[in-house]
Amino acid sequence: MSELRRPLFAGRYYPPAAAQLQTMIAAYVEDAPVAATARPLVGLIVPHATLYEAGPVAGFAFKALMLASQSWDVAVLIAQARDCAPICCDPRDGYQLPDGQVMPLLDGWAALVGVNRQVDEDPQIEMALPFLSYALGTVPILPLRVGPGAEAQLTALQLPERSLIVVIANLADASLLRAAQELRGDRLAQPRQAPWQQLFGGRQDRSMHPDRVVVQCGVALLRQAGGQRCHVLHRRGALASAVITC
Repeated sequence: MSELRRPLFAGRYYPPAAAQLQTMIAAYVEDAPVAATARPLVGLIVPHATLYEAGPVAGFAFKALMLASQSWDVAVLIAQARDCAPICCDPRDGYQLPDGQVMPLLDGWAALVGVNRQVDEDPQIEMALPFLSYALGTVPILPLRVGPGAEAQLTALQLPERSLIVVIANLADASLLRAAQELRGDRLAQPRQAPWQQLFGGRQDRSMHPDRVVVQCGVALLRQAGGQRCHVLHRRGALASAVITC
């Protein structure tokens, strides 16, 4: 029997009943006033928070995805890491959704150079998958969590040609929003160390907020995949929903 990563956050980040969760996701997606994009989709930027906070915003991007007349070999999800190597992936065979469906991991992912095995105990990817399933069905996934120093390794991965890139991050300030809109991750370069940090050997990467790392890595991967334009569909404070097209 396959070993699966099972839901951990039902009743905390989203309703405990799978039927109620599905009803809410359907409403968030179907009610979003979004039209199909004129250009092919490359990826999405969606927020992370509880379903009640992020769902009405995320629905915009997943509505655009559902309307796109494209097929995908894999959905590559980029989320923040917690205490793991620069790039890590849950080693189990797939993610089980609250309704029992399974999003299988991409075949052969373990052969990707630089991707480390570590179980996923965070909510970001778990929260995005029911939306992805609603829009695309049970597409294979590559759920990656990234930390400081991951950008070069991430863009060196040999991904399938038809890879959808889903960046899970909040755009909490003007620099993050601008970096996403312009697809310029270099705008999020780490700030210089203060004199006291230099004196006491403070590490520069600690000053990088996890969302900044995710946006920096995600933008680099989106550009590599052919992304040229970012369209912010909806924004509510730090929570934003965007699509990236060719």
